[in-house]
Amino acid sequence: MAYLFLCSLGPVQEFIVNARRSRDLWYGSWMLSELAKAVAKKIATSGGTLVFPKPVNSGDLDAKSDFNSPNRVSAVFELFDYQLADSFKQAAKERLFELWNDSLVHIQDQAKFQNVSPTDLFTDATIPKQQIEDLLEFYWVAVPFEQGAYPKARDQAEALLAARKNTRDFELDDGSNVPKSSLDGIRESVIPEEFYKKPYDPAQKLYKLYRARGAERLSGVDLLKRLGRLGDEPKFASTSDVAAAPLMSTLDGGKQKNLIDGLKKLLTDEGVLADEISENASLIFESRFREYLGENTNQKEILQHYHDRLKKTFDGANPYPYYALLIADGDNMGELINQLPDIKSHSLLSQKLSQFAAHLPLQIEKDYSGTCIYAGGEDILAYLPLHKALDFASKLEGDFKAAILTTLSGGLVIAHHLTPLNEVMQLAREAEKESKKHLPRESEKESKKHLPQEAEKESKKTVSKNALTVVLSKRSGTETVITDNWEQLTDRLMVLKDWIKAGLLGQGVGYELKVLADDFGGFDLHNNKSHRDALANEAIRIIERKRESNSTIPLTSDVKDQLRKWIETNNIPVAQLANEIIVASEFTN
Repeated sequence: MAYLFLCSLGPVQEFIVNARRSRDLWYGSWMLSELAKAVAKKIATSGGTLVFPKPVNSGDLDAKSDFNSPNRVSAVFELFDYQLADSFKQAAKERLFELWNDSLVHIQDQAKFQNVSPTDLFTDATIPKQQIEDLLEFYWVAVPFEQGAYPKARDQAEALLAARKNTRDFELDDGSNVPKSSLDGIRESVIPEEFYKKPYDPAQKLYKLYRARGAERLSGVDLLKRLGRLGDEPKFASTSDVAAAPLMSTLDGGKQKNLIDGLKKLLTDEGVLADEISENASLIFESRFREYLGENTNQKEILQHYHDRLKKTFDGANPYPYYALLIADGDNMGELINQLPDIKSHSLLSQKLSQFAAHLPLQIEKDYSGTCIYAGGEDILAYLPLHKALDFASKLEGDFKAAILTTLSGGLVIAHHLTPLNEVMQLAREAEKESKKHLPRESEKESKKHLPQEAEKESKKTVSKNALTVVLSKRSGTETVITDNWEQLTDRLMVLKDWIKAGLLGQGVGYELKVLADDFGGFDLHNNKSHRDALANEAIRIIERKRESNSTIPLTSDVKDQLRKWIETNNIPVAQLANEIIVASEFTN
């Protein structure tokens, strides 16, 4: 008799909700991967056969390897001593404290340079470690099974793990009269209040020691994310850097470097520490540049030099302050795994997922000027500049379908680069959930023919998802939301984007169709075909008399024919098409 072991590490959602900076989000994802790798490595050296994740190379489970592990680990044991689970949890805890020690070393080293006594670094030296120890969530189950009963054992293990995760461990700790973390509002700040008052220099001390700004209060967990791998982390762009990418792409590499170096020099000449300037391309946004000036008495003169340089470099063009965040997740993975007859086939699928995810970070950075926050198995999270977001989304869906023989669903949020990251992540998660609930129109069922033959049996299941929800979140006004089959939606958006960019279609067409759809809001468009036909006919009449963008030239016959086809043949609702035109225009900026 063998045993199937399944465990889940956390917290996951807490790191996502509380991430205020790109680095915090990246480090939280990376840290969970490190803990999972530590558990997987301990399992592999304790007689277990890893099923998921399935490393590709021998060093994949080593600390700080490029391998991204999901936060769930499964393995098979010929014999299972239940005390083994304690050793796996201990491996995760030890790795967690190794990461905390990396952060602590930074604080202690900086304390020497800032003439701060080690005893004055924290309100209570025991609190940060206690907060970090309490952070770890480790849930596990082990299920015995006979030869050939692996699928049934997996179902039982999943059900038991879900029940265990819903049975929370609660501990009540006495609090103290100190400010709470300004990031999560729950844990106590561990930075002494003296650092926010004179005679200390708040800007210098806080930033040098804790990488904190202004009035930021940070807990031990916040410091772990903020200072972990500091100076050793992979270089990645922030949301502002990604938003700046379309305009920066009009310059060659040398000119980009000269511009950024010149903008940084304007700041360092005013006494701003070079190490404190974390932004790069994002400095072309005045709001980012001004953050470093504070109440500088020469601010007006400095900003004049700043604007002159940008105007000369970009011929008066301004950066568009929006970027895209994409989150994607495999469809029906549980059903796909349940159909696998044995452990070997499950391990092969795990290895395919690992191989697929391994190349994404470099591809996103090099080919799409974006930032991959996380790519592990079927889960992907990335920032993308607007001018390349659709191309990547389209390729990702096709590549995943070909490699894994199932489909993706996801959310793509177009957001302002200054919108709090936790708010954007919440929108993306909601968009992903909306995609998972998507049901196809009749015309959409054609998409099953594009699945590989091996996945034909699964097509009826996967086609009911395989959706992308795009959310346009402007700083003023309500969100514009569109959901449809991933491939068909990205194809239409790319066509609309090309038309708008070429001046063949104006964004005003979208707004006029939107007004029309709103006027028909009281009609029964779901069940009454005559109502739908009336709306479609009026929409086509509007399209027939529209002109190209900023001209008196009528729309070309190709454009009008395609718009008519989408409405009449493909049954795209007029409100949906209107929103797609509005959203597509964002990708032209």
